[in-house]
Amino acid sequence: MVRLSFDQTLENSSGCGAPPRTWPLREQAWDIAHKAIYSVTTGLLAERLVPPSLESRRGIRSH
Repeated sequence: MVRLSFDQTLENSSGCGAPPRTWPLREQAWDIAHKAIYSVTTGLLAERLVPPSLESRRGIRSH
């Protein structure tokens, strides 16, 4: 995602690319759908692969 952001920033600053707000509505819809699928997939994978670390250790030991 960082690479894509960098690429778009570089394209827009150099004048080679068009800002997303100037894209046709169909392309904007596909872009939003792609980003939604990417974010949901990334979130689901992170939930499955990264174990929770917020365990309470309270009451396990005395002082």
